[in-house]
Amino acid sequence: MKLFAPTIFLAGSLLAFTAPARAAGPLDGLPSDPGPHVEKLRALGADSWIDLGAPAADPEWGKARGRSYSSKMAAAPELGGALLCGTGVHGFVKPDGRFMDDLWFYDANRHRWICLYPGASKETRLTLDEHGFEVTLDGEHNPVSYFSHAYNNLSYDADRKRLMLIYTHSPWWTKALPQRAEWLGIPADELGPYKIGKLNNNVKHPIFWNVPENRWERKFVEDPGPAGGGRFESVLEYVPSMKKAFWVDSTGKPWLYDPSANRWEDLDAPRTDRANVYSSVGCLDTKRNRVCVLSGKKFVAFDLAKNEWLDLAPGPENIGYVTRGQIDYDSAGDVVVAFSFFERDGQAPRGAHVFDPETNRWSRSSAEMPAANGNAVNAYYDRNLDAHILHVAGDSRDDGVILAYRHGQRRRTKDGSP
Repeated sequence: MKLFAPTIFLAGSLLAFTAPARAAGPLDGLPSDPGPHVEKLRALGADSWIDLGAPAADPEWGKARGRSYSSKMAAAPELGGALLCGTGVHGFVKPDGRFMDDLWFYDANRHRWICLYPGASKETRLTLDEHGFEVTLDGEHNPVSYFSHAYNNLSYDADRKRLMLIYTHSPWWTKALPQRAEWLGIPADELGPYKIGKLNNNVKHPIFWNVPENRWERKFVEDPGPAGGGRFESVLEYVPSMKKAFWVDSTGKPWLYDPSANRWEDLDAPRTDRANVYSSVGCLDTKRNRVCVLSGKKFVAFDLAKNEWLDLAPGPENIGYVTRGQIDYDSAGDVVVAFSFFERDGQAPRGAHVFDPETNRWSRSSAEMPAANGNAVNAYYDRNLDAHILHVAGDSRDDGVILAYRHGQRRRTKDGSP
């Protein structure tokens, strides 16, 4: 990424050279001025839903598509929206020829999609650097097929303006990007979905999207950290009070990543067998500084001050999976809100379910979630608008609409005041 260079003066002349300025990034100037839909959203009462319809398309790349097993969107409050990524139907290639390893931003103020990275195509040509990371031919990081699905392995670092991802191997690239085998060093007769060749897919080396510079980064971590590569369906949460990222891997072991030092910290806390269910969902309770993890009905929280797991009241039946639900901490109401997307046998009723951390109890919202086509839901809590935002679409389809829910009920003090 090129920035302004110093001016060079030669003796006896006023000859100056200035490098080209950085091209404006798609998120420069955000947050946007609120559109007319925001007034409708602000007028929404407590325990209420609204269907905002389909967001406006990106003028060049169209609309973000629905993606299954990717229920978490990474909220970026200072930008006025959230980031979305993760594959959909296995090996799906969009009509424009791009693979669904793309990256999007939902601008909540303007109710529109902004494409940050359109995804790799059969024209993509990369190589591996000295660390085994995928880079462009001029050395810029460009991870390909970095998520099988997003699960809850993404979080936004507002201090450094970066989206953080935990590498989660996607085996579905072989038909979409057959040329990848060349730079990975995989012989044609050995090509298979789980072959990685010379690629470094160790999870301890995080991936970032640098928002100000509009580019990918991947950090090589010299010191020890989480071990292994491949599939880690787990929960990542950036913790602003610590300026570090918390990650619990799929075995229930907790870690901290320090972006300033580029190193992992082993929290030396016991593993929990209540947070290792396939495709858990999670959120950060910023008031209590603890990370909540919902796995099916199992509900736990890691207390960052006490460095220990806490057992919480079990959640509603079968909500805590990225295919069925998502949870977010509602900072205005000081509650955790869980959404059940589908009504099936043995599953929590469709709609919002609310956990009160003070009483350690769950309750069910009486408001009916609007009907929406699609089996892929991506969600986040927008603290600026005090609304939970849900993108509902068909898996890998661009037919999505935005539903918004407001819990709206404020905790009261002992004297009855809000």
